[in-house]
Amino acid sequence: MTSASEGTVRAGLEARGGVVLKVEESTVSTLTPGRRTSSCRSGDTLDVTRALATLLPAGLPLARALAAAAEVTGPQVAAVVQEVQARVERGESLATALAEHPGLFPPLYTGLVRAGERSGNLAAAFQRLAQQLERDQQLRSKLISVSIYPLLLGETCAAPTGTIFRSLGTRRGQCRRAPSQSLGGHERR
Repeated sequence: MTSASEGTVRAGLEARGGVVLKVEESTVSTLTPGRRTSSCRSGDTLDVTRALATLLPAGLPLARALAAAAEVTGPQVAAVVQEVQARVERGESLATALAEHPGLFPPLYTGLVRAGERSGNLAAAFQRLAQQLERDQQLRSKLISVSIYPLLLGETCAAPTGTIFRSLGTRRGQCRRAPSQSLGGHERR
């Protein structure tokens, strides 16, 4: 939360139902809810999800797993994950905390996390999410490759074709001989 004074921050958090223990200034900027910044890679969500999919089945408590997952990403995403961790430690559900950052955790993602929380099998939900995000990344990579290939092929074919047409254009006068000239000087009757 950003504010001019500690009192304003404290009042804002308490109005939301939070219990404020300590307020201090952060030196790391967080992502604005609902937006990606230029320093966020598309794989950041996958990195966090893979970490949670690995740590939760190993029996690590959720808050500690979130802290560890924050270590595998860049500073901005780590700040978001740490904020999510703080909200979970205050008693908020993980899905609700993640939903505050739809640019990083889309609604489908938070919906699956919510289903995992309700069923009591959050680890399996993160494993499924990691598999799906990996498939999405592979598909995205293939689509980029498939879309680049025709461009390269077009460039490869366009250069020789242009050269051929240019050379035909310079010999244009030669190609437009009279029919009698092209038959070796004999006229047709």
